[in-house]
Amino acid sequence: MPDARTDGLPLLEIQGLRKSFGELEVLRGIDLDVAAGSVLAILGPSGSGKSTLLRCINFLEAPQAGSMRLGELRVDCAKSHKRDRLELRMRTAMVFQGFNLFTHRTVIDNVMEGLVVVKRMGKDEAEGLAHNLLGKVGLVDKERNYPGQLSGGQKQRVAIARALAMSPELMLFDEPTSALDPELVQEVLGVMREVAGEGMMMIVVTHELGFAREVATDVAFMDGGRILERATSSEFFENPREERTRQFLFQITPDYGYHI
Repeated sequence: MPDARTDGLPLLEIQGLRKSFGELEVLRGIDLDVAAGSVLAILGPSGSGKSTLLRCINFLEAPQAGSMRLGELRVDCAKSHKRDRLELRMRTAMVFQGFNLFTHRTVIDNVMEGLVVVKRMGKDEAEGLAHNLLGKVGLVDKERNYPGQLSGGQKQRVAIARALAMSPELMLFDEPTSALDPELVQEVLGVMREVAGEGMMMIVVTHELGFAREVATDVAFMDGGRILERATSSEFFENPREERTRQFLFQITPDYGYHI
């Protein structure tokens, strides 16, 4: 795969990002860039700061230091303005572990919600777009169902359709398959592959090494609130530089270099 860092100017650029909860420093000066159309997989042990990093990128958590640039939008995290934070959220979309669907709304209403409330789109136009997006994730036949009538994999596909409805520049996935039964994982990963194949810039926190190896252009390994290693997907899995990275990969699958 091409190295996304040299395939064009980075669309997302993060410098010196720091986040603490009380005395616990969770992110310790993160520097990261992601090019347009690339997919960055973030791997690492639990507690390494992966999910916090995603939440800081769209200001679900407020970083205490550092800067971010998404396209032409630049944000100084220590003194950000509300309008900049809102614009950053408008340009990004996040898919969570737990789906975060409105249980009292139908599937198509869940997808339409942001279009009507945030983008002020007319109901008929929003419904047409939502219908098309549900077709994209293979759920047109479920659009009048409620989330409680869906499997976990179907709920996550609705969540992806809802995120796509906002036409984001960047999609953030926080371990999107971790809450799923093993037999449902592939249906969600398949939709993510299609979205990535259409050129969507994505950052995916995941333990799915096969997905990271097959779909990601780059992989970053986090531990202790820092990015210890960043490389193209092929370089990362075939010849990791850091001993800590090798230990992590071996713990997950002893033959990681050959069969994932």
